[in-house]
Amino acid sequence: MGGNTPIRTDVRVITATNTSLKEEVDKHNFREDLYYRINVVSLNIPPLRERLSDIAPLAEHFIKQFNQVHKRKIRGISKNALQICLRCAWPGNVRELENVVEQAVILAPGEYIVPESLPNYLREAGSAASVAVKDLTLDEAMAISEKQFLLEILERLKWNRKMSAQALGISRTTLFNKMRRFNLFEARRQATLRKTPAKAAAHKISAH
Repeated sequence: MGGNTPIRTDVRVITATNTSLKEEVDKHNFREDLYYRINVVSLNIPPLRERLSDIAPLAEHFIKQFNQVHKRKIRGISKNALQICLRCAWPGNVRELENVVEQAVILAPGEYIVPESLPNYLREAGSAASVAVKDLTLDEAMAISEKQFLLEILERLKWNRKMSAQALGISRTTLFNKMRRFNLFEARRQATLRKTPAKAAAHKISAH
């Protein structure tokens, strides 16, 4: 600053935001020239509620981190506690999960994080959307959550596999394999059958 001699620099700028900068540019809330300077390579990271398979490894990572900070020896998260986490929307994304795990590490009565270690709002939200998971293994519980999420996306996009794969950030082949694994083709057939009588009745009424 204020010098007369050029100084060569090699700088890499990495930025993050939870809003659409393009929309902010259109609203004149963000400088357009700055937007095009920093928008070289863009990575879209879906919210945590759309990445259920990431919750368990993230929780384990934070447990190790906060074990050191708070001098605890928590070995992991229990099946029931993880199920509560898998059923929540996580509006605060990874930062919210990090805060929840830190509290749970501090309050855990034993070697594992249990439901009672989690915040009340999280347990209540998880209870409202609960399914019968008492006797499920961790893999089975996570599969249920993944199946429910896939079904929601497919139904929202009217079972368009190309659009659904794009929304999920996976290939159509991967989506097809997941649909076959979770027997979602049968779910689609049942959904079609439920609509068919209604369409037939509507056609019959219009014909009369």
